[in-house]
Amino acid sequence: MCSEYLLSLVARQGQLWTEDDHADKLLDSLMLNVLLEQFFGVSGERQRTLDNLPLRKLHEKIVTDVALDVLLTQLSQALDEDMADLDEYERGLDMTSALKPSR
Repeated sequence: MCSEYLLSLVARQGQLWTEDDHADKLLDSLMLNVLLEQFFGVSGERQRTLDNLPLRKLHEKIVTDVALDVLLTQLSQALDEDMADLDEYERGLDMTSALKPSR
């Protein structure tokens, strides 16, 4: 009954506050109750998810696989860069030895 009254006030005025102080406090209380219910619901679901052993093991495996893939990709890129630098250095040595006159 109170929620119907508050909804009619909101629908009539097109705003989330009312002219009446009591109705305003009641609306704030209802909104707070909804937000707290959602917060504690999400917290409870989060805790149940964390307590689920098979899901935790799956999460650990997926995170480990992704982290390993990222590390190996970065290592491969660093190795490619180092090999390119080494190749450039060796070509520079070959060029300088080819330019030196033989005695």
